[in-house]
Amino acid sequence: MKVNSPRLFWQIALAGLRTRLTRGPQRLAILAGAGELPRIAAETALQRNLPFVLYHIAEARLDVQLAQNKRIERRVISLGNISQTIQYLQQDKITQVILLGKVEKQRLLQDVVRDAAAEEIYNHAADHRDDTLFLQFATLLRALGIKILRQRELLPGCFLPPGIHTKKKPETQSLLEDIEFGYEVSRKVGSLDIGQTAIVFEKMILAIEAIEGTDEAIRRAGKIARKQGGVVCKTGKTSQDPRFDLPAVGLKTLETMAEWGMQALVIEAAQTLVVNPAEFVARADALGLVVVAR
Repeated sequence: MKVNSPRLFWQIALAGLRTRLTRGPQRLAILAGAGELPRIAAETALQRNLPFVLYHIAEARLDVQLAQNKRIERRVISLGNISQTIQYLQQDKITQVILLGKVEKQRLLQDVVRDAAAEEIYNHAADHRDDTLFLQFATLLRALGIKILRQRELLPGCFLPPGIHTKKKPETQSLLEDIEFGYEVSRKVGSLDIGQTAIVFEKMILAIEAIEGTDEAIRRAGKIARKQGGVVCKTGKTSQDPRFDLPAVGLKTLETMAEWGMQALVIEAAQTLVVNPAEFVARADALGLVVVAR
């Protein structure tokens, strides 16, 4: 995708040329949103002796354990201050970045103050979908000579293989049909880049995830179904970019499902990140939920 601002593009391109002329060995920046995934990536980088700097996105709450780790060099960046972020990347001689963790998109609409560079990206983008804005940002990084890594590269073991992973199985015909129905609905929703989650009950679509996120979509569905049941289906987009925004589930997903009367979780085996899979499945068992990876 082209940056629709020649002035911004050439400024970044020239900065990138200067950076490439002075850059040394490989150095990674972990752009960290909320949740456990940035911590897992940082721990993996430490184990592999990869030099990195943690860039905490200020609009997201950093994992507590990660925030307390004194071994990690860190900076704080803002979604609205692109110029400052670029300056940090150059100062730190960053050659690679990886983007992990949740950032609530509502923050873009509510309290993010955009600098001139962010304003140009936001106003000149064809639309404000996640993928569109990400590709604009990716173009800037490429101009700086910085490579974006695939999310899974620092998240070993964070995927479930195909199969039913819980002790409880989908035994009723109604639940089996909802699993098939919901999975296909989720795939179609993903193809439109609306969200990554569909929640169904008795072949009725209770909720589709939009800007509010998975947990809020589950709560909406639970209210509508009066906590009588439901299947939460989470899949990747048809043209999922492996560098960005892979669907992810964690313990909070399971807790919210149990609270609002959901019965089963269906995920895409090759595309959905699972935080600490063994602990995740054990918690699903304790809550009496079904977990299926397709």
